[in-house]
Formats: sequence, C-alpha cells, structure tokens
Amino acid sequence: MTKPPTKRSSDKVASKPATIRDVAAQAGVSIGTVSRVVSGSIPVSAELSQRVVEAVDRLNYRPRSRTRPAPLADTGVKLISCFVSDISNLLYGQVVSAAEERLAQSGYVLVVANTGNDLQRQDKLLSLLRERRVTGAIISFGEETHPGLGAELKSAGVPVVILDRTAPPGIDSIHVDHRGGALDACSYLVGLGHRRIGMIIASSRIRPGIDRIAGFREAHRRAGLAAPDALIRTDCITADAAFAEVTRLLRMPERPTALISLGSQALGGTLRAIREMGLEIPKDVSVICLGDTELAKVMTPSITCIQWDRWQLGRQTVDMLLHRMANPGAEARTMTLPTEFILRNSCQEVSPPTRA
Repeated sequence: MTKPPTKRSSDKVASKPATIRDVAAQAGVSIGTVSRVVSGSIPVSAELSQRVVEAVDRLNYRPRSRTRPAPLADTGVKLISCFVSDISNLLYGQVVSAAEERLAQSGYVLVVANTGNDLQRQDKLLSLLRERRVTGAIISFGEETHPGLGAELKSAGVPVVILDRTAPPGIDSIHVDHRGGALDACSYLVGLGHRRIGMIIASSRIRPGIDRIAGFREAHRRAGLAAPDALIRTDCITADAAFAEVTRLLRMPERPTALISLGSQALGGTLRAIREMGLEIPKDVSVICLGDTELAKVMTPSITCIQWDRWQLGRQTVDMLLHRMANPGAEARTMTLPTEFILRNSCQEVSPPTRA
C-alpha cells in the first residue's frame, strides 16, 4: 500500500498563520507590547505602535480573539499614513518631508508606504484605513484605475486627501497645474519658431501626464498647428526609458527641434540621448525639463524648466487633511497649485520651415 506523500516542513511553515510571537519578533518588541497595540488597552508610544502595525500588516496577523482589535485612532496614537507610488522620486521626497514637518507641529507621526504601482499592495494599504489603524491619510497611487476607490474611502470613515491625482467624488484633493505648465512651455517654444516639438512624460494614465498632454495640445491648437501623436512619448518612468524614446525621436527623418522632458526621472536620459547623437543644446535642439533640479542648474547650458513649490504642496496637503479631520461634515475641496516657468539658456530661436 502506497503511503501518502509527507508534507515538507517548509510547506507547514508557509501555511501556518502568524502568531503574536512572530509579530513581536518582527517588530523587535515584547509580546505584551504587541498585545497592548492590538487590543488598544493601554496607550503605547507612537514609535513602537508604528513598528507593531507594520509587522501586523507584513505578516497578515489576525488575533485569535473574536473581538476586533481596537482602532489605532482610539488608542491615543496619532498616525497619518502617506501612500505614494515611488518614494525614491525626488519630487515626492520634498513633498513628504514638508508634510512630515507640518504634521509634527500638530503632534502627528507620518508613516510612508510605497505602493510600487501594485494594485494588491494598494489594497493591503487601504486595509489600514478600513481597520482605522491611522487617523488620516494622504494618497497618491501610481495608477488611477483602482476600482471602487471612492466607495472604499468613504466607508472607511478616515479623513483622506488625494495628492496630485484625480479624486473620487466627495474626496478632498490637491494637485499641481500641470496643464498650465505644459501650455506655457510649449507656447514659449512655438514663439521661438519651433514647429516640431517632442514631449516626454512618465505616464499618460495618471492626472499629471493627462494634463500635460492636454496643455501640449492646447498650445499647438492656439498656434494653429497639429500636434502629432508620434512626437508624444509616454511611459518614460526611468532615465533609461527616456533615453530610448528620445533617441527614437532624434532618429526620425524629420526630427524635433525642441524637447519638453517632463518625466521626473527623464532629464538625465534626455541629455544622454542628445549627447550620444552628437547634438548640442540649444544649437541643434532646445530643451525644457520638469523641476528646478541640481542637474538642470549645473548643466552647460543650464536648462529652462517648469517648477512648482513642492514644500508648499506638502504643507497645504497637510493643512487640507487637518481641516477635514476638524470638519468631517464639510464639503469636499479641491486646490490647485500654480507652476512657474524658469527661463535659462537651453532654448533658442529657429526659423520655421518654409512651405514650397
């Protein structure tokens, strides 16, 4: 008689639910501390609570007790979550730093989590709101296609501000006037005589990219020009992706005479492609970039850019969230921050092509 196959020890470990001891080991705290955070029986410091909450989430720990863990908002711990798609993005970093500074002034601790543009990861982070593990949230997901996001946020009952994304109806939001920034940049180049202008963006599926394309097209429309789709390159999230797309643009039989490089990581790849094609700025191609970065400043020539006050964006996001927390029944608000066009030395006038 054949004996049934025995389970490997690794199979047992994989299927075994996490215990309170596992959470304690993961968070580097005592079992008693985990118990107090989960039950909400005795207030625990914000730093320890944050470690426990992160360990609970990471291990998908579920207490054996039938009673629901007490919401963190009821334990005296004042945590605010911030969900962003990529914290390594320099533009996010400054906004988050400003938000953290403003929250600290009001006695709150900011917990930042990367979504990595992963819908499953986003759902897991949203569970922190459903379980009221935080007292408020700032959300900037990498995609705007999350199904039922508005209903989830409303049912969670936790104050939320959507950062630089299209907000579901009834949810507070703050964003940058990306459309106006792209309109200004493209109109400036058209005024210099450029008629073939390439644009590089990180994504056409989120509000910043959608608005930038709209501003680019509007500048062409106002000038009575066509805006060929072939000159708009999307999904340039990394410098390498920007390098590949700019190289393709510059190899076109009728290449662009100007480039608007609006991905937050795109400038390095754009400059590398121009250099490897043996072209010079602005003699052969004019360039406008996104953000008043050190690279834009130290380049020779320095790069004209579209900029906005990222510190102000972080502070005003927090102010909007605190207002919502103090006035839960108030109507939803939307705030738009203007962009600034910083003129440097990377663009020059060209003679528009003559028609035969």
